[in-house]
Amino acid sequence: MNTVRARRSDWRIFIRICIERHYTPLPDAPVVVREFLDASFGGAEPNSVATVERNLSTIAHAHTLADLPDPIKSAMDFSRIDIRRAQLRCGARLLEQRHANNIPGEV
Repeated sequence: MNTVRARRSDWRIFIRICIERHYTPLPDAPVVVREFLDASFGGAEPNSVATVERNLSTIAHAHTLADLPDPIKSAMDFSRIDIRRAQLRCGARLLEQRHANNIPGEV
């Protein structure tokens, strides 16, 4: 049941981003997946790599259920290393914000 709940939540997030950018979620284009990744890692509270990977899995699953090609495969012209680099950039930004606000702790 937790998987179903997580997929519903992931899909709502993806739908919101599609609506904000005037994209159609099904079928999805690789450019939408890239923008989704940018939004996931670039916000005030960037998501973890594990969360974004689960989000991508949900998008792929929705396309499979609709008998549509998986947009994730075509959008993945980057590797997990690229995803990790994006997360580290966001983590560095959070660390700078914490330092500027005198908040202890690590990202």
